[in-house]
Amino acid sequence: MEDMIIKGVEGADAALGEYAIVRASLLTSGPATGKVRAEVEDGGVAKGAIGYTISRRDVGGYIFEEVVKKYQGPSGKGKIVSVSY
Repeated sequence: MEDMIIKGVEGADAALGEYAIVRASLLTSGPATGKVRAEVEDGGVAKGAIGYTISRRDVGGYIFEEVVKKYQGPSGKGKIVSVSY
Protein backbone atom coordinates (compact mmCIF):
# COMPACT_ATOMS: atom_id res chain seq x y z
CA MET A 1 0.00 0.00 0.00
CA GLU A 2 2.86 2.38 0.80
CA ASP A 3 4.36 1.78 -2.64
CA MET A 4 1.03 2.69 -4.24
CA ILE A 5 0.86 5.93 -2.22
CA ILE A 6 4.44 6.87 -3.13
CA LYS A 7 3.79 6.23 -6.83
CA GLY A 8 0.56 8.26 -6.57
CA VAL A 9 2.48 11.58 -6.48
CA GLU A 10 4.63 10.83 -9.55
CA GLY A 11 4.01 12.14 -13.03
CA ALA A 12 1.93 14.89 -14.59
CA ASP A 13 -1.37 13.08 -13.98
CA ALA A 14 -0.64 12.22 -10.33
CA ALA A 15 -3.59 11.05 -8.24
CA LEU A 16 -2.16 12.62 -5.06
CA GLY A 17 -0.60 16.00 -4.36
CA GLU A 18 1.33 15.03 -1.24
CA TYR A 19 1.44 12.32 1.43
CA ALA A 20 2.56 11.63 4.98
CA ILE A 21 2.85 8.03 6.13
CA VAL A 22 3.09 7.61 9.90
CA ARG A 23 4.58 4.34 11.14
CA ALA A 24 3.76 3.89 14.80
CA SER A 25 5.14 1.38 17.32
CA LEU A 26 2.73 -1.04 18.99
CA LEU A 27 -0.39 1.00 19.76
CA THR A 28 -1.79 1.11 23.30
CA SER A 29 -4.99 2.56 24.74
CA GLY A 30 -3.11 4.47 27.44
CA PRO A 31 -3.27 8.20 28.15
CA ALA A 32 -1.39 10.76 26.08
CA THR A 33 1.99 11.66 27.54
CA GLY A 34 3.18 14.12 24.90
CA LYS A 35 6.63 12.50 24.93
CA VAL A 36 6.68 11.35 21.31
CA ARG A 37 9.94 10.61 19.52
CA ALA A 38 9.56 11.10 15.79
CA GLU A 39 11.98 10.81 12.92
CA VAL A 40 11.52 11.26 9.19
CA GLU A 41 12.86 8.24 7.36
CA ASP A 42 15.34 8.78 4.56
CA GLY A 43 15.35 5.29 3.10
CA GLY A 44 16.86 3.60 6.14
CA VAL A 45 15.57 2.69 9.58
CA ALA A 46 14.60 5.67 11.74
CA LYS A 47 16.98 4.94 14.61
CA GLY A 48 15.96 7.99 16.67
CA ALA A 49 12.37 6.80 17.01
CA ILE A 50 12.82 3.15 17.92
CA GLY A 51 10.65 1.99 20.80
CA TYR A 52 8.13 -0.63 21.80
CA THR A 53 4.84 1.20 22.28
CA ILE A 54 2.96 4.47 21.85
CA SER A 55 -0.59 5.43 22.78
CA ARG A 56 -3.19 6.04 20.10
CA ARG A 57 -3.82 9.46 21.63
CA ASP A 58 -0.18 10.48 21.22
CA VAL A 59 -0.13 9.30 17.60
CA GLY A 60 -3.31 11.25 16.88
CA GLY A 61 -1.90 14.33 18.61
CA TYR A 62 1.33 14.07 16.63
CA ILE A 63 -0.54 13.76 13.33
CA PHE A 64 -2.71 16.78 14.16
CA GLU A 65 0.11 19.03 15.40
CA GLU A 66 2.89 18.05 12.99
CA VAL A 67 1.02 17.06 9.82
CA VAL A 68 -2.44 18.64 9.67
CA LYS A 69 -1.65 22.06 11.22
CA LYS A 70 1.57 22.46 9.24
CA TYR A 71 0.11 21.47 5.85
CA GLN A 72 0.97 24.09 3.23
CA GLY A 73 -0.65 22.61 0.13
CA PRO A 74 0.32 20.07 -2.52
CA SER A 75 4.04 19.88 -3.28
CA GLY A 76 4.25 16.67 -5.30
CA LYS A 77 6.26 14.89 -2.61
CA GLY A 78 5.81 13.26 0.75
CA LYS A 79 7.43 11.83 3.83
CA ILE A 80 7.43 8.74 6.01
CA VAL A 81 7.65 9.31 9.76
CA SER A 82 8.26 6.78 12.54
CA VAL A 83 6.82 7.60 15.97
CA SER A 84 7.38 5.89 19.32
CA TYR A 85 8.10 6.56 23.01
